[in-house]
Amino acid sequence: MSAAERLPQFYDMDHVRVDDGRIYRVLGNFALADGSFLAYNLYSPDEHGDRTFRGVPYVKNYTEDTSQPRDVMDTYEVLHPDEVVESFDPIQAAKAMRGTYDGTVWANLYGKLTDIFGEDAVGIFGSALPGTGLHQNTDGSIKNDVDFFIEGLANVPRLEQHLSEVREGLGFSDYSAASQQGIMRAWAKVFRNPNNSLAEIMARRWSGMQFDDNGRVVLNTFRFRDRRVMPPPQLLAAESIVRRNVEIAGVALDTEGGNLYPRAFTIDADGGQYPVYSFWWKFSSPVKEQDKVAVRGDVVDVDGQETLRLTNYEDHWIRL
Repeated sequence: MSAAERLPQFYDMDHVRVDDGRIYRVLGNFALADGSFLAYNLYSPDEHGDRTFRGVPYVKNYTEDTSQPRDVMDTYEVLHPDEVVESFDPIQAAKAMRGTYDGTVWANLYGKLTDIFGEDAVGIFGSALPGTGLHQNTDGSIKNDVDFFIEGLANVPRLEQHLSEVREGLGFSDYSAASQQGIMRAWAKVFRNPNNSLAEIMARRWSGMQFDDNGRVVLNTFRFRDRRVMPPPQLLAAESIVRRNVEIAGVALDTEGGNLYPRAFTIDADGGQYPVYSFWWKFSSPVKEQDKVAVRGDVVDVDGQETLRLTNYEDHWIRL
């Protein structure tokens, strides 16, 4: 067995900690030739932080919102497994961490999801995954919410079928008009190309919901991952880009992949079919089947297949 074969495989939604304390969320099921993977520094030690992890103050990073980078790839890092000193399995943590939000609507939500999908298909991500203070106030109450994902693309239609039951049985509702407008105002500061169809993309964000927590509106969105879906590693290689800022228009197909990360679908255009991968996690399920769509991105060569990659906030867009 080679050294590369002995390296651990990290999956989308997993979290890892490196030796200086920074905690990363793994992005996608990327596995490069040396075992490296794509990640985002979600939490960092900071003496002025408003969260704690094992007694150390931490801050949550909002890099794309606060620094307004030109390209989302400028906010991500490629990590090697040798840099990881601790990893957090989101499905096992969902079981182990339930006691930290027991007695809240989030525990009830977890119970509802596991009734439908089973404990081995429901995970947590974000601050509740590493736990021990990141997702709690000093009095032990939940700081904001608990984020859940569901394992397996086959469960996308199952959640669609049960979504009303999950929401209404626990007091959740669809996004209000005010919430949608607030999200789109925030999006417009990041996705700066006016060709993005923000309202139409928001309308396709089917798994979002909100909860009235004693007058405080809490927004929450179900996510999905599928450990069997491995995005092509060429998407991360700058040398794989063959043309920049190319527009392709046609009909959207295979859109269930838009629930995964990177967001994936196919455009059936006059010149053939083109896989599309969007690295913008905020645009969950951005298109639906048979949508007429135009996309601008960089063309990447994936084993001879021209593939469109969306990363640049100023030059790339999705128009419906």
